Amino acid sequence: MYSCVKHTKIAELQTAWEALYAGNSLLSPYQSYAFCHTVAGDYRFSHLRFALTPVFYEIRKDGRTVIIFPLWKKPGFPHCEYYLFPDFCLAGYLDPIYAGDCADEDFAQGLSLLSRALNAPVTLRRVNEKSAFGRFLKTVNPPTDTVPCVRLPFPEGYEAYYAGLSKSVRQNLRTAYNRLSRDQKTIELTVCRTEPFEPALWQEALRIHVKRKRLRDGIREDWLHSYAAHHHDPLEKALKNNGPHMLFLLTVDGVGAAYFAGFLSNDGLSVVVPRLSIDDDFKFYSPGLVMLVEAIKYLEANTSIRCIDLCHGEQTYKYAMGGQEHFNSYFRLPPGFLKDGKTPGRSE
Repeated sequence: MYSCVKHTKIAELQTAWEALYAGNSLLSPYQSYAFCHTVAGDYRFSHLRFALTPVFYEIRKDGRTVIIFPLWKKPGFPHCEYYLFPDFCLAGYLDPIYAGDCADEDFAQGLSLLSRALNAPVTLRRVNEKSAFGRFLKTVNPPTDTVPCVRLPFPEGYEAYYAGLSKSVRQNLRTAYNRLSRDQKTIELTVCRTEPFEPALWQEALRIHVKRKRLRDGIREDWLHSYAAHHHDPLEKALKNNGPHMLFLLTVDGVGAAYFAGFLSNDGLSVVVPRLSIDDDFKFYSPGLVMLVEAIKYLEANTSIRCIDLCHGEQTYKYAMGGQEHFNSYFRLPPGFLKDGKTPGRSE
């Protein structure tokens, strides 16, 4: 027998949440309790999230938790709207929380109970193609949109990866290293895995990120944007504090030229990267490309990680560096969706 329990505090679900996450290697780090707890604790310092309230629906089967639907509640008229949590903080992948053996019947019954509890529309963005919930949802409600994500796999190591790059990209890399050598520049890749990240390294990474964001968005330099990035961006706080995570910082003559930071995937085989930036002062040396190949060399030699997942976004450099596409789907569930086990507007 299935039942639905509403929670307003994420801490009430910690034990069940962590058990479900541990039992499903396909859930992304954005579904971990640690990440979502960080977002739930500090999310209002943004116009995108200011009016939102987190709420959590626990689906039980014979008294055992089988699914947790984490949602944002957005006020509105004539009814409020709901979004999959933790949307609106640049999480690359979204999904409910469920065990790896969760069955379609569990999803159907869970959505039926959720529909009756909400009686309001639900938007689910960035549900990845590997999601079992997403595959079920496609059978009863076609996605409204599908967008590409890009990952850099190197299962056979750096040499095979490098050989698979296009001739022009290999030449660009040779040119970058030649320029560094000709100008007698010293490069170093520093990798940090401590929890939290070492403060000096993280401050240098944030300096690069804030500077790049200002140039890209045309934002003037002021204290407010720096303060928000350092203290009230839930993604930055989770990246800094919540392991397992990794920070890669490329320096040129001791000055930060590029960085990326990410979480280890639940199966430990990928690093999932929501943040990558370069300092335009070093653009002549292609620091982003150099950093990625140096990072792949490091990961091959020191870890079992064989993929850098650059998540959503179709930037040219991702494909140039051998990126492979996978896809996120967007869904819009109307009020009454799967109420009593039936989809509105669909005949049986």
